[in-house]
Amino acid sequence: MPLFVVWIGMCLWVFIPLRAETPVQDEVAHLGQLYESLQFETVIQIGHQLLKHPEQFSPDQLATIHEFMGLAYFSLGNLDSARSHFVSELKLDPTRQLDPVRVSPKIIEFFEQLRQALQQATAQVTFVPYTRYVFIKDRRPGAAWRSALLPGWGQWYKHQRRRAKIIGGAFLGTTVVTGVALYLEKRSRRNYLRSKQPDEIRKNYNQYNFWYRNRQVGVHLVIAIWALAVGDALWTPAAPLKIEPAVNNPPAPGVRIRFQW
Repeated sequence: MPLFVVWIGMCLWVFIPLRAETPVQDEVAHLGQLYESLQFETVIQIGHQLLKHPEQFSPDQLATIHEFMGLAYFSLGNLDSARSHFVSELKLDPTRQLDPVRVSPKIIEFFEQLRQALQQATAQVTFVPYTRYVFIKDRRPGAAWRSALLPGWGQWYKHQRRRAKIIGGAFLGTTVVTGVALYLEKRSRRNYLRSKQPDEIRKNYNQYNFWYRNRQVGVHLVIAIWALAVGDALWTPAAPLKIEPAVNNPPAPGVRIRFQW
């Protein structure tokens, strides 16, 4: 099969819109299945792994992760850790309720006591800021220079694992095939220059021209994939930004977001 056909296939694979990452809701739902099967320690272990990359989850998904971890810790008798995760859940969504079908009345009572304590603590706050500042580190500049050095590295830096493997693999594969085409082009050119007979000259020239054209296509594809990697790393956000300001006492509450470059 001609190499330029392989290159075209790789190019189409890269430039066709990438499918979405593995749905994170499946990972969150898996925690619920583990909790239902009484695998509390596994729930805690996987929950900690998920919380290492909170940017890939929505606030509701993060609250669910904390809920299952709180339930697991409570079931193991670790009330301090359970309290910590339930408080994080209520901070993300103060209106959340535990499912009475799944959760025992004892845990629900513990959860509601925490809710009341948080509400009382909030009511006792005297100084409320006019504007709440949220500083969020923008990972795109760092991802851009990483992809400029090695396409796919920037996507990996933004925790887009599947996208990183596709772009990095396409760049590596195209680079290798282009290098092979360059080597064969040089070898066929030497054979062409050494040819004496007309038939031999024609044959070697056609072979040299074939590898020359394939090498040109490969170079353009390498440049295109590199540009795609850098552009995707620079413009595609790592995860959708979802911030909901809480209603405070001042007449004009607000949230100001600043990205740290």
